[in-house]
Amino acid sequence: MSSSEDPSAILNPDLYRQLTLSVEHADGSVVPIGSGGVILRAGANLSLTVSADEDEIELAVAQETTAVNRYFQQKYESLQLLTDANGPGSPIFGPFPDPESGVTPSGPAWSFTRESLWFGTINDKPADLVTGAFFLAVGPCGVVGSFPYANNGRPETDEALLRVFDVCAPCVDCPTWRRLDEYIRRLVAFYDYLFELIYNEDTLNPPVHPDGGVREAFNGLLRQYMTAARYWDYLVHNAAVKLAAQAQGQAVVTAVFYRNITPNPVSGVHIQLEFCFYKNGLAWSAIDDTVSSFKLLARSEADLNAVYDGAPIYGSNCVTVNLQAPAPLTSGKSLYGDLVLMLDSTIDLAENTSDEYHILLTVTFTNTHLGTIVKEELIYFMPLQGSSL
Repeated sequence: MSSSEDPSAILNPDLYRQLTLSVEHADGSVVPIGSGGVILRAGANLSLTVSADEDEIELAVAQETTAVNRYFQQKYESLQLLTDANGPGSPIFGPFPDPESGVTPSGPAWSFTRESLWFGTINDKPADLVTGAFFLAVGPCGVVGSFPYANNGRPETDEALLRVFDVCAPCVDCPTWRRLDEYIRRLVAFYDYLFELIYNEDTLNPPVHPDGGVREAFNGLLRQYMTAARYWDYLVHNAAVKLAAQAQGQAVVTAVFYRNITPNPVSGVHIQLEFCFYKNGLAWSAIDDTVSSFKLLARSEADLNAVYDGAPIYGSNCVTVNLQAPAPLTSGKSLYGDLVLMLDSTIDLAENTSDEYHILLTVTFTNTHLGTIVKEELIYFMPLQGSSL
């Protein structure tokens, strides 16, 4: 039913729905058309037919193109008409007015000479400046032209034709591939043998040589290497951090040592010494700051001597002393801390020979190149039963 038959149809919103247009290309990509007017023009193999009442437009696409683009047609025909007379000084210009319609086709201006029939560049490379020729270099696996030098030096009978042939023979044949495969398999077997030889821990049954050669005498090399590495680390690290302590009468003499064995400086080295007192195996809380004192000694041959980091801290049966390096230790330099704990004579450690007194000394080194290192030392004031100092 048209709007003339139904007056209320003008109120139908579907009659005023805004349409959107888009163009779908042959490759499936869709390009939307922006807002504004749309102009359809016939051309090439597309024709438009408008119905009498101009209410419908029919688009028809023919299988073959019938419309001709005069701009490109002029360029094509001008190339065909080029002769030797059309040198650089006598080109053919375009576009020009069409002889039939007198209309000049729309498009960029162009000019052709006889040189327009030749290649200007190949892969962006120009021709030789003197001869105007291109030279194609080939390797042992390539040939340019089917009949080299058969026609006035040209590789083809047809001067407008140039063929490039691949005439390379196989670089590797089947026997060579088989030999390579054999070599690879032998290499794999030998590497497996070396792997087993290194990791084997059964000294009585070492792996057998894959080529029947003399079996290696070295077996279990990984375990031997790891053992040697651990022993080396122990020697080096043990030499970098040391602790020594002993009782001398009413005093305990302690010496701590740290050496920087890295190529880089080490800063902020801290040493904490904790003295815990025991009597007959039980915690002994008779030691405080009224009956004990500490003295820090300096060595003249030391690179650095440790200094106090605060006052001693007294606990129930333990005393903690903190020392620190006064400056960074450069490579190869050492830090010494010689500390003497002196006990007042009012505490007679030898008044009763049946009692056994000892100190558990725990020393913690921090901020070293080894990280945190803890060492312990057991110090006796009197010999144990049946032993001697």
